[in-house]
Amino acid sequence: MWEGTVEKFAEVDTKPLTDWLLPIPFEVWPQQNPANQELKPAMTNESWYGLKGVSDYLIDKLHPLLGAPKIRDRMLSVVMPGHDISPHRDIFGPEWICRVHVPLTTNSWATFMVESVPYWMGVGYAYKVNISKVHAVVNNGRTPRIHFMFDCYVA
Repeated sequence: MWEGTVEKFAEVDTKPLTDWLLPIPFEVWPQQNPANQELKPAMTNESWYGLKGVSDYLIDKLHPLLGAPKIRDRMLSVVMPGHDISPHRDIFGPEWICRVHVPLTTNSWATFMVESVPYWMGVGYAYKVNISKVHAVVNNGRTPRIHFMFDCYVA
């Protein structure tokens, strides 16, 4: 397991992924509350709208920079304006190395916290993140914060 917290490690072109993603309405994302039409934080998996195939170009670029680990669990995470993801830690087996975050949209008020330390992740970069430590997300901005993510495991 990588023992760091958050580390920027690569510059990436997010345009192909955002060009595919942004026309998809937020109303079709998982975890919408149909009772009041409020959009809560949501996560998708790699089969959602063909995410796996659309994100192959990013995986191909980042995979060797990470030491060629096994890549699993491609997903998207959106945190809508005024929402958050409460502090928690994720538990993995000993083969897990890190999660990679690639911000697709963000704002200056969207922060990712690890052990209460705030980090701002900018569009156009990939970040290694240790989510086995206590982490949370807060979006106090006016626009959605959307990240493409995947997990790295020992090959």
